[in-house]
Amino acid sequence: MGEGTPNDISKELAIIKESSRRYFASMGGYIEGDLIAKSQIEELRDYLRITRGNSVAMHPKLLGRVSSDQARLVRLFYKESGAETLRAAAEKSNGYEVFDRMCHQTKRFAELADAVERGAIETLIQMAAQESQKKSQAEQEKKDAPKRRTKPPRIYTLEDYLDAVAVEFEKKAAAAAK
Repeated sequence: MGEGTPNDISKELAIIKESSRRYFASMGGYIEGDLIAKSQIEELRDYLRITRGNSVAMHPKLLGRVSSDQARLVRLFYKESGAETLRAAAEKSNGYEVFDRMCHQTKRFAELADAVERGAIETLIQMAAQESQKKSQAEQEKKDAPKRRTKPPRIYTLEDYLDAVAVEFEKKAAAAAK
């Protein structure tokens, strides 16, 4: 691994991204944009640790932003035909975050699970649009409220993870430039 210059850090990030994409591509059934689970990232991190050594890609806070294998959304995704249905709905609904929010509401989760089981992609897209509208309205109402520190976004896909890794590498590059 490099000495920590911005150029070395940039090269290391590119290698980690490519290695990660290849690792996931080698998984049976994985399609780019699929929902990922914590165990998959743990396996990826073990692989990267073996092949690349320790790096900021192993930052423990990143793992905490990935859904556990027991999370409702993950369980729905990995049910029979769940991946195909949720993948298609998420693609048209700007990702999995809206479906994850629904999983935390008992009634909405039941509706979500039913739609996934039936393969009702259009219903899921409509549900996502309604949920997004509710969130927008709630944000408008809170607009005048004091600002709170925001949590880093959840990680739902490999690309989300690699974007989060890139942020950690940028921090390292900034520190190296000082």
